[in-house]
Amino acid sequence: MTLWNGLKKEERNKMKLKDLIQLENCPAWIKADNIRVSGEDIELINGSVTWKYGTWKDGTWKDGTWECGTWKYGTWENGTWKDGTWKDGTWKDGTWKDGTWENGTWRYGTWENGTCATGKCKWRVFYNPTAKIINIGCVSLSVDEWDNWFSGTREFQTKRGTKEFENIYKSFLMAKYAIKIHNEEIK
Repeated sequence: MTLWNGLKKEERNKMKLKDLIQLENCPAWIKADNIRVSGEDIELINGSVTWKYGTWKDGTWKDGTWECGTWKYGTWENGTWKDGTWKDGTWKDGTWKDGTWENGTWRYGTWENGTCATGKCKWRVFYNPTAKIINIGCVSLSVDEWDNWFSGTREFQTKRGTKEFENIYKSFLMAKYAIKIHNEEIK
């Protein structure tokens, strides 16, 4: 059993931001007035912030570990992102281990795994550049499986030959080529 502030792991309550900033060893950056969050569970271990889950609405994340949750907006300066959903904001540096990237600006950092959103159509289109998988709506197939499907006549919920089908196909192509670019050596 892991101990945390003298409590067994299963005995501890969620720590809210307002409680965390009262701790003596809390980093100054997390005390900023512009940070907005909800439903958060945060830990402070040896002066390092670990976001367990919840929603980051706005503000600047300077360093620490993000385990799970939703990032709505703000600036990520450094740290390790383990999992969760990135809705929008600016990623300046750090390590992205896994999760879903929907929108935002990537400046620099290390991408290890995860899915990215692309295209503009009625379905969300995500791709995982490491696994070479593309999700369109709720259907998840490899790039080759999607190529075969698009060259066929089968339909899911959108009729072939429509403008919306064309937008879905274009979104697929963007994801396909993003995967290709990601996996090629840049010279």
